[in-house]
Order: sequence, then structure tokens, then C-alpha cells
Amino acid sequence: MLRLTVFLVLFVMVTNVVFHRPWLESLLFALALAVGLTPELLPMVVSVTLANGARRLAQHRVIVKRLAAIHDLGAMDVLCTDKTGTLTEAKFA
Repeated sequence: MLRLTVFLVLFVMVTNVVFHRPWLESLLFALALAVGLTPELLPMVVSVTLANGARRLAQHRVIVKRLAAIHDLGAMDVLCTDKTGTLTEAKFA
């Protein structure tokens, strides 16, 4: 994501310089474009981060059915399992 943003800023800068626009104006426009795109890219950043978490969990033989479950797992303080390792119904015996 960072590479894409840096590439976009550099591309806009080079394009504006080729067309003989003022370099300061071009730089400010490119930075404004990068800042404006950041909120649009946030859902993609979250999806990529959760997918990386699923991949890391898969290395430990954990099956993840929904990416949102990784977010829920990260927010937990206590995880209760029975002796087979399956999740319980959140009831203490």
C-alpha cells in the first residue's frame, strides 16, 4: 500500500514536470492526492492485514473461516477451550 502511494505521488510529480508545470504546485497536488486516497484505501488495508493474520495462523494449523473472526480473536483476553481444544459455549461447568 505504501509503495502504491509513493509510486502515485512520484508519477504525478513526473507527469506534471514533463508538462512544464511548477514543481511546488505539482508536489502539493501529489501530496494532496495521496492524503485524499488514504481513507479510500483503509478497507483494503484492513483486509490485507486480516489475510496476513489468517496466513500466519494457518502456519500453526489453525483454520479461519471468516476474516472478521481474526479481529475478534485479537480482542479477546481469555479463550476457554475443552480438553480436545474446541471452543466451549462460554459457560463454566
